[in-house]
Amino acid sequence: MRPERRRTTPYPEVSPPEPTNPWRLAVYCAVVGLTASGVAWLAARYFLATDNEFGRVMPSWAARVLAIHGGLAMLSLVAIGAWLPLHVVPRLPRPRGLITGITQLACLCVLTATGYGLYYLADEISRPVWSVTHWVPGLILPGLLLIHRGARIAGHE
Repeated sequence: MRPERRRTTPYPEVSPPEPTNPWRLAVYCAVVGLTASGVAWLAARYFLATDNEFGRVMPSWAARVLAIHGGLAMLSLVAIGAWLPLHVVPRLPRPRGLITGITQLACLCVLTATGYGLYYLADEISRPVWSVTHWVPGLILPGLLLIHRGARIAGHE
């Protein structure tokens, strides 16, 4: 009687893909939309504004882009608020992705506070400080998200 042979395949077993969470997609869409609208507004403000007899004039579409940016910011607060207990809280004990995750949360806190400040608190004197303090983390956040996602995929940080 011959011993039973196990058939081995040259391919390693692949674990099934992680189920897609709709809030993850909502957070990604929010970051992309907010970054795009924020960059468009910065371009309008710093590169596309023109001078006329009344002073500096931004393109006519800049106000609409800013309104879209504010609306996306409100929606993103819902998406990020839903994402926190599903993604962040369960992963806090794990070291992988912790540094970039906490840095993203810090950026989001600064963006939320400065966005509120720009809308409700800033006057003509303090507005430039509020603005720079808002758009610098806003430009950094997408890169942090990509680094965080890459660290999560690579399994290290």
